[in-house]
Amino acid sequence: MEGNRWVKEWESITEWEWYKDLPTCHLFRHLILKAQFKETKWQGLTIPVGCVVTSRARLSSETGLSEQQIRTAIKHLEKSKNIENLTKIITKKKTSKFSIYKVNNYTKFQGSNQVVNHIQER
Repeated sequence: MEGNRWVKEWESITEWEWYKDLPTCHLFRHLILKAQFKETKWQGLTIPVGCVVTSRARLSSETGLSEQQIRTAIKHLEKSKNIENLTKIITKKKTSKFSIYKVNNYTKFQGSNQVVNHIQER
């Protein structure tokens, strides 16, 4: 098991235009799970919070979606606005060897990844 962190999912995702499109919704959730939760260095690049360095082939392997489904889902996510219509859901920077997908507003969706314990006294 690679990671041991949790992610939040807002109930309002059920109102999102792509929620019922299984490949698009699955890919978006996968990108949230794989996104950097802190700034990272990789091969001389600074990878900001909310970004995933990957390729369509790798996304296909990790999600079980075909590369065509990945391509279509990425188009949906690039054109789609987030729930509050503030920004596009994702943006992409492409190189010859990989792409960097940024989940816009990642920190708004995820906040801090600190565990908060609420203990109620009886």
